[in-house]
Amino acid sequence: MNSLFEKIRDLELEDPETGRFFCEMRRSRRCRHLRLSVYPDGRVVLTLPLHESEKKALAFLEEHRKWIQKKRLVFRSRSHAGSAEGENGEFFPGKTSSCLFYPSEMMLPWISSSPLKVEYQWKDCCWTGICVSSDRKTIEVSGNILDYECVENAFKLFLKRNAEAILGARIQSLAQQLGPEFYFQKLTVRLQKSRWGSCSPARRNISLNGTLIFFPQELMDCVMLHELCHLKVRNHSSRFYQLLESVCPHCHEKNIRLSQ
Repeated sequence: MNSLFEKIRDLELEDPETGRFFCEMRRSRRCRHLRLSVYPDGRVVLTLPLHESEKKALAFLEEHRKWIQKKRLVFRSRSHAGSAEGENGEFFPGKTSSCLFYPSEMMLPWISSSPLKVEYQWKDCCWTGICVSSDRKTIEVSGNILDYECVENAFKLFLKRNAEAILGARIQSLAQQLGPEFYFQKLTVRLQKSRWGSCSPARRNISLNGTLIFFPQELMDCVMLHELCHLKVRNHSSRFYQLLESVCPHCHEKNIRLSQ
């Protein structure tokens, strides 16, 4: 196999809602697990690892038949309502929708106070990468942009890396300002749906929600200071909140803003 993919054959399938369609079966040198993709134009692609059996792949396809029908209906309804390309959308990391689409612009407050335009460039490959242009006005998405899952994962990785750099530098600065008692060993950043942060005082490890980089600095600091204070006071006693208020005035009001 000279290329990344080798086509095996096309399978003709029947969908009671959208009619007859084809599923392309192909093998990939880089694919480690069976992967099923549904594209905006209605195409379905079943990708097999190099040594996976076709029998197992067909069983996998049949098992996900309803999922395929659901995705094709989503894309069909979008095409009737108008192309998703050029439609202004909002992408919020950490939340996954069954109806994914490509944002045409995004707010990255750590880069610009104005929305950045998102541009897409397709390449015949199995990866998707994201970077900010040199003039810091455009987010460039390139690679296998026809695969929604690849694009979504690329956005999450892009945001996670930015969050690690921004949150890491800020919490390190706050810890140094507070003194040696607030020294932490390790910071972990995750894109979570609800929890803003956590602390493991015994190991002196702190975890933060990467989506904090979309919030004003005072709210971002409030979460960081909360977790740093747990290095000194492990529980949520009155002593803890007295300490927190001393390093983060009006923290209660800020927590209310975070929850809204």
